[in-house]
Amino acid sequence: MNKKILIVVVICALIAGLALAYWRWPYSDDQQGQWKLYGNMDIREVDLGFGVDGPIAQVLAEEGDRVEAGQTLAILEREPFLDAVQSAEAALRLAEARRIEGVHGPRPQEIERARAAVQGAEATLANAALIHSRRQRLVDERAASEEVANTTKADRIVAEANLKKAR
Repeated sequence: MNKKILIVVVICALIAGLALAYWRWPYSDDQQGQWKLYGNMDIREVDLGFGVDGPIAQVLAEEGDRVEAGQTLAILEREPFLDAVQSAEAALRLAEARRIEGVHGPRPQEIERARAAVQGAEATLANAALIHSRRQRLVDERAASEEVANTTKADRIVAEANLKKAR
């Protein structure tokens, strides 16, 4: 019976030793809890995790290179972003100029130019209305065609619209 117990103890010790060796075998001391796998990967297309879209200026890792988590793999071109910043700055300057104009009102030159535009539009409308009434009388007397009256009516309508725009 002692012989049977000794055989069972030896077998249990052997199983425990093999289990411990198997449990410790895939790990090295510097890579606790990590698996080391070997093989080839064939990657045809990769989606890089950029926060924004843009053309790539430089690729820092090639196929087959060992990379670490967080390592920079590629750099985007700066020009599109610099252009966007300049465009935003220009829009900000324009908005600031419009804000100042809203606070202080238009310049005297702009006011005078607007008055002149209104006066010109009023004169154009008066002339178009006069021409239309003359042509309409000719049409009523059957001395001119309807087409002549329609053309002058359209000119008067355009002159009215231009006056509204100028005001």
